[in-house]
Amino acid sequence: MKRYSLLMLAAALLVIAGLACGGGGVETQPPAPTTAPPSNVQPPATGGLDYTLEPNFGVESLAAGFASDPYMVSVTSGGSVDVDGLDLGSDCTGYATSAPDFRIQWSGSSSNLRIFFVADDENEDATLIVNDARGNYYCNDDFSGWNPLVDIPNPAEGQIDIWVGSYSSSDYVAGTLYVTELDYDPDNLP
Repeated sequence: MKRYSLLMLAAALLVIAGLACGGGGVETQPPAPTTAPPSNVQPPATGGLDYTLEPNFGVESLAAGFASDPYMVSVTSGGSVDVDGLDLGSDCTGYATSAPDFRIQWSGSSSNLRIFFVADDENEDATLIVNDARGNYYCNDDFSGWNPLVDIPNPAEGQIDIWVGSYSSSDYVAGTLYVTELDYDPDNLP
């Protein structure tokens, strides 16, 4: 019995000594660090339109009051994605590519940013689908003749993606995409 008591006492002293030195017999790992998601993450892509892809006709950084107003770029509409089936809104129609046709990296404060497309051939019909930096979709067909136009009031800073659609997956309409803060439209070009 004395031997058992001495063993128990020795074991107890070892445990106490281990605890006092920061041990305890159980190895612990510090918690894994957590990382916050990036603040510039947009909502997931919608259906067949994928704003994470590289645009077909380029990217331009524009700031409120940009000197080259209107900014113009040549694009060709069309693609295999049926925009009607994506449930983006009643005016969202046509066929477009999965990748945006053009991307604006917008900065600054403006009361309105206008985006419109003018076909090279006035008899060709195109549509316009725009995803703003807040994740809202703006669409239009036939603002003036066959040419679409979208206004984004008080645009937020960030990525704005633009798709130019056609009425058939086999139609491709060449033309010019305009970006302006002024009162230009398809009937009032610079």
